[in-house]
Amino acid sequence: PMSDIVVILVAVVMGGFVKGVTGSGLPVVAIPIIASFTGVETAVVIMVIPSITSNLQLIGANHGELHETRHLFRMVIAGMFGVAFGTFVLTAVDERILGLVLAGVIIGYITLNRLRPMFVLSERLASVTAIPIGFLGGTLQGSSGVSSPLLSPYLHAYRMPRRAYAFSLAVLFMVFGVIQIPSLAVAGLLSADRLAVGALAVVPIFIALRAGMKIGGRLSNAAFDRWVLAVLALTATKLIIDAFN
Repeated sequence: PMSDIVVILVAVVMGGFVKGVTGSGLPVVAIPIIASFTGVETAVVIMVIPSITSNLQLIGANHGELHETRHLFRMVIAGMFGVAFGTFVLTAVDERILGLVLAGVIIGYITLNRLRPMFVLSERLASVTAIPIGFLGGTLQGSSGVSSPLLSPYLHAYRMPRRAYAFSLAVLFMVFGVIQIPSLAVAGLLSADRLAVGALAVVPIFIALRAGMKIGGRLSNAAFDRWVLAVLALTATKLIIDAFN
């Protein structure tokens, strides 16, 4: 129905804007809104193309920041194995419990950030944890379709420049999304209608993402941190609500 398409376009524009500002948030904002009208499965499939294209756009806009990233290649490789593991092994995990655990991680990180605003993940700890976190992020992507609740706060604790942070998240989300497509195809969920609606959303997302990137570029570091923390808080809230529904 046309009303559903309008809702989908509004949802992806909102999500695209938030992603442009903070580097993440598109699925967190868009999928719950779309799912309330179309169902979760349809919402996830519709967001496949928009998610991949929006992350490619961020990668292109911030590719010059590659030298500022930390342990990104190791996280990507580990995450690729994690996606496969999550897709084919962890399908029986109770998503509500998983969601509550992730919400707890986010709330803990936000609390730590507020109590210790200058908290930075040390290079030694980052080196030790990059591969396990990359694998867990991929596992979450494969088992639930969302990895940002773990990866966003982890990379935020690196305290990289904002564009390097956005670039790192975009690379991870894009690779994980591409790897997840075959599993959706095998499950018979990639219908032409769903993909067509997703393709229709690419242009408005492109516009909203660019607008968000322009505004994000004008924010101070403190304001950028507040935006990121706000998106994380929204993510935690959604996870808790989903766990009790």
